[in-house]
Amino acid sequence: MPKIVIGNNSFLVDESFNALPDELKEETINEMAASVQSSQSLNVSETPAQKQDRINQEVLQYGRMMERQDLDQTVSGMNPLHKFAASAGVQVNKVGSGIADLMGMGSGEEGARRLEQTNDALAADSPALNMTGRMAGGVLMAAPLALGAEAAIPAGLGMMGRGALATGLGAIEGGVEKPFSDETRVGNTLIGAAAGMASEPLSMALQAGLKRIPFGALADFAVGKSKSVKESIEKSMREAGMDYSTLKPETRKILESINRADDVDVAIKEAMETEYGFKLTAGEQSGDFAQLSAESSAARQSQAAGDSMRDFKIEQNQAITEAGDRMALEAGGEIRGNEQVGTVLKDALGDAKSQDKKNYQALYTAAKEMAETGGIEMPLDQSVIADAFYNVARESVSTHEGLLKDIGRELARLDVLDPEEFAKDIPFGIPDLDTKALGVDNAEDFMKFLNSKYSASDPAGNRILAMIKDAVESNADDVIARSLDTVDGVAAREFLDVAKAARAANRSYRGLWENKDVLQSLTGLKNQSTEPLKTASDVVKVIMQKPENARKVIAELQSRGSEQAVADLRTYVLKDIMEGSINPNIPTGELGFFSGAKLTNAIKKNKASLEAILTPEQMSQLKAFEVGVGKATNKPAGAVNYSNTASKIADMLMSGLGRTPVLAPLAGLSDIGANSTIKQALKSGRAPVDHILKLDGNHVKLNALLRQVINQTEFTSESALAESE
Repeated sequence: MPKIVIGNNSFLVDESFNALPDELKEETINEMAASVQSSQSLNVSETPAQKQDRINQEVLQYGRMMERQDLDQTVSGMNPLHKFAASAGVQVNKVGSGIADLMGMGSGEEGARRLEQTNDALAADSPALNMTGRMAGGVLMAAPLALGAEAAIPAGLGMMGRGALATGLGAIEGGVEKPFSDETRVGNTLIGAAAGMASEPLSMALQAGLKRIPFGALADFAVGKSKSVKESIEKSMREAGMDYSTLKPETRKILESINRADDVDVAIKEAMETEYGFKLTAGEQSGDFAQLSAESSAARQSQAAGDSMRDFKIEQNQAITEAGDRMALEAGGEIRGNEQVGTVLKDALGDAKSQDKKNYQALYTAAKEMAETGGIEMPLDQSVIADAFYNVARESVSTHEGLLKDIGRELARLDVLDPEEFAKDIPFGIPDLDTKALGVDNAEDFMKFLNSKYSASDPAGNRILAMIKDAVESNADDVIARSLDTVDGVAAREFLDVAKAARAANRSYRGLWENKDVLQSLTGLKNQSTEPLKTASDVVKVIMQKPENARKVIAELQSRGSEQAVADLRTYVLKDIMEGSINPNIPTGELGFFSGAKLTNAIKKNKASLEAILTPEQMSQLKAFEVGVGKATNKPAGAVNYSNTASKIADMLMSGLGRTPVLAPLAGLSDIGANSTIKQALKSGRAPVDHILKLDGNHVKLNALLRQVINQTEFTSESALAESE
């Protein structure tokens, strides 16, 4: 310890003396000298040891007084935000130090003294900021308790249960704090418990006022939270693949009218039943395991309760079936069988294809007439086409001699191939025929000839045809392009414009309808015969095979104004899914059992194609329907006691009671309880409920706030570290 020498006396002083500024050290020494002189005259009877103790205490007290003055000056120079933050920091450190002490890792009494002195200075300077800051710090340190309460404590407790748990949490929070000099851990624990107990009636008072405030856009402004009902609903719907914005208008109207006085769970149940088109029990809507189990047990314990539940399930199954049919009809189509809807789609696509073909053929006819009238000849480059033929022929003559023979004869007839030269290269006989040379005006006729050779069973032969067609098409385009710059005369230019349009229309037609995809599959013929590649019964299956098939078919139909055909497809698909989800072997009333598992499997299997066929609204409503049906038909494992062991035991007990005259009245309690459970499970409509009074983080935070208010209002300047010291 530091030593100070004053006259003939030396004194040991506290380590804090060295921390004082030089001017304060000098003032302290002068004060000590005056004290020594005074004590020498007033305390002549003191022993040296007593004198040393007295001087040490005076030095310590004076040093702390000077320290406090220095701290007061520092605090007075802070802005309000810094004072608030410093006060919050005091409370955070107070709790942290208390926890550290309990763990045997505390910072000692000197650290606690300095923390208390800081709080004293802040409270003396700005009581309101100190109080609110301490409250904020307390709430912050209570956050782990809040999270734990929300995660682990049941939400549906009664007021007494909530009050008891809140009291316990408040006691824990108070007990872990490092007590100041005028506090004790026991006292802080009792204050925390009292604050926790007071939180329940305060919550009820707050709810009485808050429940009159409507949700509006479903915003929940409950104390301590800003979580909204809408956000919760939207999150749940997203997880289920639904979109809140696509809910039925009547569903959204119900949700947006929820009031704080409503039982939110019941109101949401009412809204979603409107969306699904059928009712659910309380357990089915919430998915609560205990509630589902209670409903199942109640239905087995009482004949009347069981009858009520069975009647409800029969009505529910019928409503599910009707809701599914209604959804299919609301897609806008007519109810048709597979072959019927396939015919509608084939006819619509066939009409579109036929119209496109008529368009480009009309252009070719016009070009041909203009060429004949104006005496215009636009021959193709014969050598280019001849080279293309000979290249293909050399590669494929061994496998496709007959096809090459037919093509070669036609090219020789069109003066593209020289009959004699052709015969030298390939020993085919060429008829000596007079014909017009192959040109822009008659290229389409040659294309028709090549198309007539198409065979679905001969890919290699079709490749030969495609290569020759490409050579002719490219050459025709080149000739037209060159001629536009060099041709003379109005007639010739008009011809070229029409020929160019014809070529473009032809390419568009072949790219759309002869591209070996779903459109060609649904509209093409086998080997240019009258037999279709796909029958009407195959149409929906082909469309559903790939989402790109569905997108292409629907896009093409919609572009042609065939909305009714699209609507018929959507209605059929939905109707087919609904019918496929019914198990006829499990009768429920007059109908088969509508299986949520089957519906889910069908949607999952065809999800991509369904999303391509249905509108976003229709897909979202289908997913909502799936969720509702799943709630109604798929029970969590263990929620239904299929063995009925417990019910049998209960029946035995009640039967025994009934045979005992004195206890006989008790036998009817089982029926009463079971009927009440089922009645509550099946009830509809909103009822007032104290839904805000749930033990969650709000209670813990409120406890912290209350305790800090009590702490701060109890604080006085009479504490051990007041300036008067």
